[in-house]
Amino acid sequence: MPLAPIDLRPGVYKNGTAYSGKSRWADSNLVRWKDGAIRVIGGWQRRENTSGVNIAALYADPTTEAARNVITWKDNTSVRHIVIGTNSNLYHVSVAGVVTNVTPAGFVGGDKDSGFEDGFGIAAYGVQAYGTRRTAEGLAPTPVSSWGFTLWGEDLLAQFRSDGPVYIWQPNDVAAVALTDPPQNFEDILVTDERILMGVGSVDPRTISWSDSEDRTDWTPAADNQAGSIRLTGSGKLTVLTQVLNQVLVLGENEAHVGRYIGPPYIYGFERVGDICGVMSAQCLVTTDKFAMWLCGRSVWMFDGTLRKIDSAVADFLYTDLRFAEKSKTYGFSLRDWDEIWWVYQSNDSTTTEPDSYICFDYAQNHWTKGKINRTLGADRGATVNPIMITPDGYIYNHELATTSIQDGPIPYVETGPIEIGAGDTQTYIDYIYPDELVQGDVTMTIKTQDMPNSASMSSGPYSMANPVPVRSRGRQLALYFEGRAAGWMIGIMRANIKPGGRR
Repeated sequence: MPLAPIDLRPGVYKNGTAYSGKSRWADSNLVRWKDGAIRVIGGWQRRENTSGVNIAALYADPTTEAARNVITWKDNTSVRHIVIGTNSNLYHVSVAGVVTNVTPAGFVGGDKDSGFEDGFGIAAYGVQAYGTRRTAEGLAPTPVSSWGFTLWGEDLLAQFRSDGPVYIWQPNDVAAVALTDPPQNFEDILVTDERILMGVGSVDPRTISWSDSEDRTDWTPAADNQAGSIRLTGSGKLTVLTQVLNQVLVLGENEAHVGRYIGPPYIYGFERVGDICGVMSAQCLVTTDKFAMWLCGRSVWMFDGTLRKIDSAVADFLYTDLRFAEKSKTYGFSLRDWDEIWWVYQSNDSTTTEPDSYICFDYAQNHWTKGKINRTLGADRGATVNPIMITPDGYIYNHELATTSIQDGPIPYVETGPIEIGAGDTQTYIDYIYPDELVQGDVTMTIKTQDMPNSASMSSGPYSMANPVPVRSRGRQLALYFEGRAAGWMIGIMRANIKPGGRR
């Protein structure tokens, strides 16, 4: 029989049963598909100061504090800034790697963890059995404490979600201070293209308010200014807002609204563009230059001027792997060099009580990957040379380092689903695998065979990737598993010497 190419479509498929994903890639960790090959992602290293010393942890006690938000930018003199918000503090990291606590004086933080209230006297009348301690089943979790960030020129504006004033931090300030006069207790804030400061949820959970143009302190509507507010129809509270191209996207617990600047006397006009598409957490909204994406339960949504649902090949997996009580820790960010959107989240198996897993969408090639990584958040490069991510312990790492191998955490790997000849009713023999030249010496391969989908699998290998690789495997279906920690390994299209056998 001639050599058979093993050329499966990019991305993993984690919906339905294992057999329903036959002839697909079934699992992955810390790899991506790009330019016709599977690649290990770039490695990482602790971020250093200008003396070459690792930057110390942002906070001393990771059991009470965790990084929830990050923003990076360059000021008017092109000096780079990183500000990280935790449930308790604001930290500034200078271009020299100096960490300064810039938390406003008198600020009182909030909860590191989410969860449910339980016990007697909670929940609505008639929920669960009378005279018993109420459990969390069927109740919505309380969100973790987090920040909303936006930039007014080179100045950072920060809102501790639903609690307190809008704060301002200007480069070289000792600490952030409360901004004079804006309404308090916004869920999120945004500076629009019209140089108007906008906030959601201050007056009530469904009201959007905005300041006068070029005046972030004037919020009183008048004939000679552009300040105003509007209450949007719908159910549930409004959660977060962002700007996509020249439109303001407002997401709530249940629906999406789009606002446009229309000038006096109304200033902004809003319309509801979708229902049952609310954002899963304020942190999981990702905005790029051309679109916004967010998670909504088992669904993924995109807005680029038009609202649409994105098919997810990892929806079933995420729905069962995500720790629902901590869904508000889910954080999204983009990696523009790879056309990717990442969401880190806390799995049911997390040993840190913080995000330890991720799913990733390649929006250029329309496929998904998943894996394990102990990071609470990330930020793309731009103001920083490399993307950065932060661990549950508060350490800052530079990521996507092409020549750095991944030496800590789960090993990078990729595995196929079942591969079979015809209808899978005959035995398949493999005696040689012919890999391309890029994998030799960098990655190992294991072959797993089964006679039936529910039968026990037999493994052979691991094999070092010579060319060709002599193997001895037999079964009605087979799966290939590749792993390696070396920097830069790739897997291209392979060929296998496959021979059909009998039915027994």
